[in-house]
Amino acid sequence: MAEIVTDLPFAEYGKRLALSSTMISRRDRASWAHVRAGHGPSDGVALIGRAAHAALLQPDVYAATYRAWPSAAGIKKKDGTAPVNPRATTEYKALCSAERAAYPDAEFLDDEDRERIDRMTASARDVAGQYLEGLTPEASIFFDIHGQACKARPDGVRVAGGLVFEYKTCESAEPQNVAWDIKKWRYGLQMAFQGIAYREAFGHAPSHYVIVAVEKEPPYGCTVHELSLCWIAELEERCIEYVDEFKQLCEGKPTWPGYSRAVHIIDFSKGDE
Repeated sequence: MAEIVTDLPFAEYGKRLALSSTMISRRDRASWAHVRAGHGPSDGVALIGRAAHAALLQPDVYAATYRAWPSAAGIKKKDGTAPVNPRATTEYKALCSAERAAYPDAEFLDDEDRERIDRMTASARDVAGQYLEGLTPEASIFFDIHGQACKARPDGVRVAGGLVFEYKTCESAEPQNVAWDIKKWRYGLQMAFQGIAYREAFGHAPSHYVIVAVEKEPPYGCTVHELSLCWIAELEERCIEYVDEFKQLCEGKPTWPGYSRAVHIIDFSKGDE
């Protein structure tokens, strides 16, 4: 039976040793040795991405976690004039150090980043607000596949209607570009693994796998994408293959296998052309 935790901090989720959807998607692009080298305690997501997720999916967490850097508007030189770069002054750096000391667990954003996140959030809510209603964000699901401990943390799930939801920030939300990102970064494989976790947790398969993509720069375009159930079914089979492979080759082993040591023949000749 799967374990579902709806209020687990990401840092604590990361400490639970189990095969994750991130590891599965990375394995599809490289060897297990590469997965191990790149799979540390950090989620690897940039500050803006983390903050944008929180702003859309967990506004209370966003308000409690992210703070604005002190204003540099009042910084003056000895002659009373404003410095060319007030944020580079010793006085301003002291203000920032004091703010960090006062809020040691906070993450800090400058005014431009906060404005950007507000615009991204507004765009996503306008285009995809229907998917946010009744959504349980950042649910940590711990489960087994063939005796292998696994875990997944979808951006959101909703039992009513059977929804698995992912929110992606991107350079371009144009549908063809998002489709390329989905293929390149193996988002489909990631969501297929999350779908297995959902089924183990709730006793039925999801009906919808939705990705909302929003641009990180003006005009902050946003588009909605649903992955076909036929494709998800194919990807689930690949997930199971990787789970079995991990259990055989990696679980409890001091080293994880890298690339094949066979000689790889490269031939760009034209042959009989």
